[in-house]
Amino acid sequence: MTSPGLTQEYPSLDPVDQGMLLLETAGAREDPWESSQALCRQEREEQRRREKEAKQLEKDRSKAEKEAQRSFQKKVAEVNRNDAVREIEVHFSADLETPSSLIAGALPEIKTRLDDNLCKWFFDSREDSPHPGLIRFRRHVRARWDNTTKRFYPLDQPRWEWDKSVLVLSSADDLVDMISQGGDYLNTWMADLRMIAGLSADTQIILIIKGLEKYYSKTKTLANREYTAAARAGLQPGSISTQNATITRIERDAVVAALLELQFAEKAYIVKVEKTEDIEDWIWNLAADIAVRPYKLLSKSHLSFAPPEHLRKATNSTDALELMLQEVLGITPSAASGIAAKYPTFAELMTAFERAEARGGLAKAEALLADCEIKNLRNGTASGRKLNKALAKKVYQAFRGEDSLALA
Repeated sequence: MTSPGLTQEYPSLDPVDQGMLLLETAGAREDPWESSQALCRQEREEQRRREKEAKQLEKDRSKAEKEAQRSFQKKVAEVNRNDAVREIEVHFSADLETPSSLIAGALPEIKTRLDDNLCKWFFDSREDSPHPGLIRFRRHVRARWDNTTKRFYPLDQPRWEWDKSVLVLSSADDLVDMISQGGDYLNTWMADLRMIAGLSADTQIILIIKGLEKYYSKTKTLANREYTAAARAGLQPGSISTQNATITRIERDAVVAALLELQFAEKAYIVKVEKTEDIEDWIWNLAADIAVRPYKLLSKSHLSFAPPEHLRKATNSTDALELMLQEVLGITPSAASGIAAKYPTFAELMTAFERAEARGGLAKAEALLADCEIKNLRNGTASGRKLNKALAKKVYQAFRGEDSLALA
């Protein structure tokens, strides 16, 4: 049976062709049920997209808040550090005030930084300067620390005490001259410095050497010139007599060996700088560290009233997990964030450990977190590296291990 409309529209078609055309036309019409289903799918996809964007926005907001909090805590610590500097005095030896001293170019900035933080500084007279290039620190002591009770006790009479850390400045040329004397001349020089300055055996001497890398470079250049001149003259490198050949140049390996021996013999700490600004930073940072050092004794005590070194409070389950992970030795805040990004809660982490144990045993469970990303290093530098197997194993032992000696 054909449609009257098709007969009128296509009068030349026979009934069979009209029937086939009718079926094709009916199939081309859109099914209302399918159209409704497609609309529902689009709405669901749009809803999921909005939820995903809202979740990402909330995640970014939470991350920004944590970074802001960490930045605030860091600034608070820096303020406390700067405030403590006013409790010490910085004493420079008389020779450091001369225009030819190693810190002559940095003195104006050093004085400004110390003055801005109410830290007193002095240039000792030549009679009171026990050794050239010496910088000492003196603290105003108003209380003594009792290591047994973990408490400060006020003194009846406040006093000034010399700190057991001193800076000694030396140029690379002066250092090399002492090494060229041979034997234990450098070690003897350091021992004499202790005796002349009245430093005890437990005083930490920080030797700052300026221009050592420049000396190495110049030595290499002179050696190349000597070799080239000898080759041109048809002689051996050591047989030519030139102006540079008469200058004593100590090779890099000999300098490194002498400094290493000095470190072991005199327990000296070696610092190599090339710019005057670097010496300025060392003087300021050491002064601030010395100033805040006594207050770290209280923060590192294990009493219940000891204040934490940074904020230890969580507002949600993910933050709580990150703080728990940071208690594991070697897990930095960035590493903890990387683990929490993959397993946001403690329950999810435990479930993942249980599944790994069921599927691959202990070895698979211990390596479960090895692929978690560490986005930043301690100093804030972008890293992007993965958590190694050793740290992943430490986290597993802390959360799932039963051996009490495994964390020792």
